[in-house]
Amino acid sequence: MKNYNSAYHEKQIYNSKFPIRIIFHKDNPKMIVTPHWHYGIELLYVEKGEPGICYILGKEYKLKENHLLIIGPSTIHRLELCITDSDKLLTLIIPPEWLFYIHDTEQFLLTVDPISINLDLDFTDSNLIILRNKFHELINISSNNNISWKQK
Repeated sequence: MKNYNSAYHEKQIYNSKFPIRIIFHKDNPKMIVTPHWHYGIELLYVEKGEPGICYILGKEYKLKENHLLIIGPSTIHRLELCITDSDKLLTLIIPPEWLFYIHDTEQFLLTVDPISINLDLDFTDSNLIILRNKFHELINISSNNNISWKQK
């Protein structure tokens, strides 16, 4: 259960043409993201380096190279980052309705338990190589400013 007294609701604003928020994190030696939650599903992908720690529901996850951390909707989390030139960290926040609604009827396709969706995936696993390569492409496009992205 959320402790709403210690976490704030981070409202997301999505572009209607591309309804995914993309954040390519740049050089920031001491970045603290206070406890918050949002309705979107958050994907934190570390292409390079070890830029810090993510706390999800109080559990500590060290951000490691080639790992994807998936944070479920409405899940309280916070970050302690130390991003240098040698780190590459990408955050995607996907609105839940984009994944879980049937557009015509606006009914939920499935119900998600936020605790069960939090995952730390090792992208060095051979089964995840294709997905890892797609994240690398997105990072390259984002870092070259070919698509709209927000720097934190």
